[in-house]
Amino acid sequence: MLTVNSPRASRGILSAVLLVLPLSSAATPFRPTDDGQVLEHVPAGKVARIAQKAPATPEAAAALAQSYIERARSEGDPRWLGYAQSMLRPWWNLALPPAPVLLLRATLRQSQHDFDAALDDLGLLLKDNPRDAQAWLTRATVLRVLGRYPEARAACARLIGLTDDFVPALCVAAVRGLSGELSAALVQIQALEAPGRARPPSLSAWYWAEYTEMLERSGAVEEAAAAYPRALAVAPDDLGLRAAYADFLLDHGKSAEALVVVTRDDGDARVDALRLRQLLAQQQLGRVDASLQAAVADGFAAARQRGDSPHLREEARYVLQVRGDAAQALSLARQNWRVQHEPWDARLLLAAAKAAGQPAAAKTVRDWIAATGYEDARLRPYLDAAP
Repeated sequence: MLTVNSPRASRGILSAVLLVLPLSSAATPFRPTDDGQVLEHVPAGKVARIAQKAPATPEAAAALAQSYIERARSEGDPRWLGYAQSMLRPWWNLALPPAPVLLLRATLRQSQHDFDAALDDLGLLLKDNPRDAQAWLTRATVLRVLGRYPEARAACARLIGLTDDFVPALCVAAVRGLSGELSAALVQIQALEAPGRARPPSLSAWYWAEYTEMLERSGAVEEAAAAYPRALAVAPDDLGLRAAYADFLLDHGKSAEALVVVTRDDGDARVDALRLRQLLAQQQLGRVDASLQAAVADGFAAARQRGDSPHLREEARYVLQVRGDAAQALSLARQNWRVQHEPWDARLLLAAAKAAGQPAAAKTVRDWIAATGYEDARLRPYLDAAP
């Protein structure tokens, strides 16, 4: 079965197909140096059963690893990615592991922002089976994260005839919307909506993530405001959609509403991306919880200790908007831009460069926009002010 989730979740949530939620998380295990250190307080009744060793066959191990990846996606908890990798350990370092392991290795490498290695794995997989729809969709997503739009669009086109027509059509529309054809892509994606037609939740979430972001990029604020509640009605548990809606509300000064979106239940306190947006909403309201701010800061410190580069985007935003350290935010945003080119990556680098009084530092983003034709109404204040 083709597994998808919103590449939009890549506003920090793992953005591959088997799209495990980035809200920027890698799978590197953390090893404490103090035996007395408390790593977590686990609520009673919520202790998960985690396999102590990989199943004997690669197929069984891959099935278990995929369930862990899905759990990371649904809970926003990066530790499940580490558990998934541990299930694949017997085959992880093979030059050519079995196909089920190869696909998940590519997915996990993407989660660690090891994009070149992920593409290498997908290339091996597709060389052996050029009709593997999941591999083509994952490849399209990775290329999109890298801003390599012609290649991403070509990968989308390879899905035609391999799966439901909706999938390649949405995949192509999404890439068109990022590469100079926003108006046409918006018309195309609107035509894909089929009221009354049941689709898998993952496909519905993906559709709404693409549609709402296209509306935002096109400057259709009222339409986006109406679309987000519809999106969450279809996919209420999609962390990427909730984070994106919170960002939209924060952009328009609706901090109280944003706070509701990101604090729906107790589990949200464990999701770094939602926790950051909760802090940003509190800051707009003028009532920052010091313990929350400390928790967010501790999360980034732990990520650095683990060497998790996928946190760079979120950390740059925290440093810029919460700590007000434009110089440090610019450094982080530049590091992040060297790794990936997505809408929020561009926005952060432009914003940090402007705040630091160094507009020339964002020339690479402006050059990228000129080369790709990328359109985004949210970037106009930064671009208009640039020399």
